[in-house]
Amino acid sequence: MSSVTCIDVKKNYGPQFVLDGVNLQIFPGDCIGLVGGNGSGKTTLLHILAGIMEADAGQVARRSGQRIAYLPQEPNFDSDQPLIDAVASVFTNVVKLQHEMEQAAHKISELHGTPEETKWIDKYEDLMKAFEASDGYRCEARLGETLAGVGFTLAQQSQSVHTLSGGQKCRAALAKVLLEQPDLLLLDEPTNHLDLQGVAWLEDYLTTFSGTVITVSHDRYFLDRVVKKIVELDRGRIKVFTGNYSAYAIAREQQRQAEVDTYYRQRDFIKKQMEYVERVKADKKRARQAAGRIKMIEKLQESDEFVENRPAGPAVVKFNLTKKASSGDLAVRYTDVSKSYNNNTILKHVSLDVNVGDRLGIIGPNGVGKTTLLKITVGLVKQDTGEVKIYKPHSVGYYDQEQSDLDDKNQIINEMWAHKPMAGQGEIRNYLAPFGFRGEDVFKPVVGLSGGERSRLLLAKRIWSEPELLLLDEPTNHLDIAAREALEVALNQFGGTIVLVTHDRYLLDKVATKILALEHNGKHIHHYGNYTSYTERVKAKPTLGLSQVHTPLYGPQPSRQKQKSKPQPQQQPRKPGGNDARPVKGNAAKPASNIQIPYELLKLDAGEIEKRIQKMEKQLTDKQQRFGDSHVASNPAKLKQLQIECSHLERELQTLYAAWEQKLK
Repeated sequence: MSSVTCIDVKKNYGPQFVLDGVNLQIFPGDCIGLVGGNGSGKTTLLHILAGIMEADAGQVARRSGQRIAYLPQEPNFDSDQPLIDAVASVFTNVVKLQHEMEQAAHKISELHGTPEETKWIDKYEDLMKAFEASDGYRCEARLGETLAGVGFTLAQQSQSVHTLSGGQKCRAALAKVLLEQPDLLLLDEPTNHLDLQGVAWLEDYLTTFSGTVITVSHDRYFLDRVVKKIVELDRGRIKVFTGNYSAYAIAREQQRQAEVDTYYRQRDFIKKQMEYVERVKADKKRARQAAGRIKMIEKLQESDEFVENRPAGPAVVKFNLTKKASSGDLAVRYTDVSKSYNNNTILKHVSLDVNVGDRLGIIGPNGVGKTTLLKITVGLVKQDTGEVKIYKPHSVGYYDQEQSDLDDKNQIINEMWAHKPMAGQGEIRNYLAPFGFRGEDVFKPVVGLSGGERSRLLLAKRIWSEPELLLLDEPTNHLDIAAREALEVALNQFGGTIVLVTHDRYLLDKVATKILALEHNGKHIHHYGNYTSYTERVKAKPTLGLSQVHTPLYGPQPSRQKQKSKPQPQQQPRKPGGNDARPVKGNAAKPASNIQIPYELLKLDAGEIEKRIQKMEKQLTDKQQRFGDSHVASNPAKLKQLQIECSHLERELQTLYAAWEQKLK
């Protein structure tokens, strides 16, 4: 028997149908991801499934006796109680059972040896069974595990709920819903306000959850790890796909292409039949044949297989990032950067070079200084020690997650005019159209924009200035999946440098070529590659993780004394590798004369640089050989990532060669 069944469910707001004939069966144990664009009706459908809202038409049948728990996007969770007590209120029934067990035990002791004793023993056993069925003995442990899992420290668990931030209250509401252990769990954007560790914990929790889960999420990495079925809501109708998000994305495109092919095939068929009818309409002998052809067309048009309109892909925005920049030069250098607030160390001795063309992803728990590092970079916050140098300070675009640069008193078009006063209205309208602002949308007041619209407007402003360095702080907040995918495409086409703070692991996998992982107390680690390769590195070497302070790959190392290199005799430059040095692959052997050599390399002697060159050459050769791997060649995403990694290694080799030759001069 299904948990919930929807039959021809409809819901409208005014003249517009948000749900237009939804048919859906949800079975016990299902783990479903509900996807669709902003405003497509996902939250409305969750409200109807939860019984919070009634459908205007159709039927919704829920299995009798099942427990349903619903987490809204912005839960109303407030109390004067300490956080741990407010969340523990979910165990009211368990506490009641425990109290009744204590009373029954007291009666058994009191009535020992009397005929009434047996009755109270039976009652105690019944209460014990109910207590164990409610997992009563583990309630306290589960409470602590869940609060820690969603990111609360022991100290925070004792805070009064009304002193918590909005994001913390959302996490507390999530903990309470999970502790209810319902039969049907409905979650609307549960990863909002969770850091990467919190999301990973939630993923592990849901993959072992025995009940039914339906979740709305724009986090594709989360959907890949958790769900087994995708329900797509588009233009009021649903389509069901088996598998996780990645499987759905492939199947959706295949299905759309098949529908396009069917559309053109049917149009071709109709055209040929009508051409025949036109040719023979004056021939009375073939009038019956002509009538038969027309009947065939009518029958096709009335069938379920007929595709009336050419299928269109999902409505997406386009972010036009076309800035090109030469590679090899430095874009940003961080030297011994530290920052503390009230004796709480946020950043500690961060030394890092970001080269032109790099795409640095900054990750870590909430409160470890990710946003602070971006603000230090653009001069909005002053570091306690160290230096940040931007090599082209007049070509920087900074996207802040608070969107403080948007003026609520303006219309959209005025926001753009304030940025470029000499631009004409037609130029601005043409520019804004790919960002999803078309026609009269450009005259909307900023104050009335949705979160997604505000994000797109700020991105439009930042991109219009054609920066060579983009600093992005949570740019995917409020963007739906289609807009996130469009942003990925644009960032991958961008020829400049990107420093990106985000919790979107899917975006990090598609875009990032380096990872800077920050942790509490200023600890950090630097990794070449995307998010998945970083997590694989941590799993392979658990002692590394985020618990070990990173030794910077570039820049001065304040904790290490400078080592004096032994003087090297003057000699002609030779290729590294001793007497039997082999030719260098590709362009790596042609160091550019304008390469800026990182300070870290200048401290090394020629022999050490030579060892690094040999090691990196082997890495490059190994990666180049993977281009012949059929699993790579047939996968565009893997092929693109491999190309990025090889390009990065070639740039690093150029820098190493420049340093090596300078040492030999």
